[in-house]
Amino acid sequence: MSSPAFLKVILSDNSSQKWTFQNGLPGSVSELVCEVQRQCGLNSSFRLQFMDSLFGNDFMNLTSMDEVQDRGTIRLIPLTETRS
Repeated sequence: MSSPAFLKVILSDNSSQKWTFQNGLPGSVSELVCEVQRQCGLNSSFRLQFMDSLFGNDFMNLTSMDEVQDRGTIRLIPLTETRS
């Protein structure tokens, strides 16, 4: 059995939450995206970014769960559709 994992999730400039994953972090980025959609009730498109300590804690696009650590920080970036 995995131990619990914790993430700080930044939803917007003025809103963040602490999430607890009782069985450890999700195994894939798509599972994490589904969890964000479920917990936040989102139907819109968004990208997830992680805080990268190698680059002065800048946020980078999340492409692998290897980039997310217990007690790490992720940020939700809403994607807007452009009209042509």
